[in-house]
Amino acid sequence: MGIYIIQAGDGGPIKIGFTNVDPHGRFHTIQSHNVTKLVLLAVFDGDRQREKELHHRFAKSHLHGEWFSPDDALLKFIAKMPKPPEPKGRQKWNTLTEKQVARAKRIWFNKSIPTDAEAARQIGRHMVTIKTNLGKSGRTWRLTRSAAKEIGRKGGEASAKTDQRKPFAEVQAIIDANPTLTYSELAEKINEDATYKKPWHVSTLMYWRKKRRIKLARRNAGRQPRAPH
Repeated sequence: MGIYIIQAGDGGPIKIGFTNVDPHGRFHTIQSHNVTKLVLLAVFDGDRQREKELHHRFAKSHLHGEWFSPDDALLKFIAKMPKPPEPKGRQKWNTLTEKQVARAKRIWFNKSIPTDAEAARQIGRHMVTIKTNLGKSGRTWRLTRSAAKEIGRKGGEASAKTDQRKPFAEVQAIIDANPTLTYSELAEKINEDATYKKPWHVSTLMYWRKKRRIKLARRNAGRQPRAPH
């Protein structure tokens, strides 16, 4: 969707972020995790690269993450940016026209869309609302990597972004070939190949073991000792 700029309170820190969904929805998500009253200052066109450029431009006022102190340079930049649009009100489901419901059904039951979340985003309604009115989509929890890449979708675990991490088959081969390595040593060995941008962490190995995508036996040896008191 574009770049959004949020400020915490009156004169508080400012967040510069990117979202590919409704900026008002993203704003409410951030507000739900923040005690301070937030204000949506600006919304304008941009992508991840534009977001990085702005973070670099205002690096001197950087606080942490995507938050910056409201110095003069940043405030002058914000003053030139367009004000955020008014939030779009959603039409109640029972007031939708037959044409709108038919469109929602085509999207919801389209098996080429990898996830329910992506289908709901295209429809423009919450997943719970859609399931209540149309029932379950019947879509499996993920597509194969090759199918997701062919479709070119960008949502859920079927995303083509899985190409940024070493494939499961290669990870399993490393695990099988090194039965004595600890979890940390396994993760380090898996990430030796710099071809892939996204690393495998110990938590990632544990997650995919739980999902039964990889077989990973318990490894008691070499656990990190507790820090001294």
